[in-house]
Amino acid sequence: AVRSALGKTLVAAVGPVVADTLRRHGVEPRLMPGESYFLKPLTAALEEALGGPAA
Repeated sequence: AVRSALGKTLVAAVGPVVADTLRRHGVEPRLMPGESYFLKPLTAALEEALGGPAA
């Protein structure tokens, strides 16, 4: 049930290490910051993807 729900959810990874870990557990991340792998760039990418204000 959880994997099914995650397949319908925008799953984000803070960077490639987290993305690889998610994939190993059967979860495909659909969003990751382009260059800086910190919380602020991830938050900005999520805001943009979800149509919210990006600073």
